[in-house]
Amino acid sequence: MLVKKYIYVFGIAILLILLIKIVHIQGSININGQILFNLSNSGIHEITMYDCSREEFRSISADGLQAVWSENNTILLNRFDSICEYNLDTNEETIIYQGESFDFFAICNDNSISISKDNFIFLYEKESKDKKILVQDNGSQIHSWSDDGEILYYSDVNGNIKTVNTLSGEVVDYAI
Repeated sequence: MLVKKYIYVFGIAILLILLIKIVHIQGSININGQILFNLSNSGIHEITMYDCSREEFRSISADGLQAVWSENNTILLNRFDSICEYNLDTNEETIIYQGESFDFFAICNDNSISISKDNFIFLYEKESKDKKILVQDNGSQIHSWSDDGEILYYSDVNGNIKTVNTLSGEVVDYAI
């Protein structure tokens, strides 16, 4: 029994040493890309973009409470009771969602976004403008999606992390 413990500890030590070597060989992390900021100045929520490779800031002539990268050089903006798609090339805006106020949104896939309000998370289809309830026990404004847009991740009113498979309807509760 004691020998098994030593082998287990020795195995973990070797794995840690290998991990440290791999990280050291790869060198420092180099972030290339762009980061969106929401800077509040005198009550105006100005969206600013930081280009990591050029190390420069670019002020965007749009405002919003939240900004999320979308497709084709566009961002989606939370305007409290609407979501606008802002084209970074043309500076044009298109309203994607307009209706009641909401707290947060996330991109599910090319045609759908999710919107949280109070204890609900809704799925909104951009083309048909249909909105359906996905979750009624949401405990946090913030939620996210799997890369394929099939799994919704959120925390419930008890602070437990949950997943919802939107294709099968299966809900998994990761109780803390």
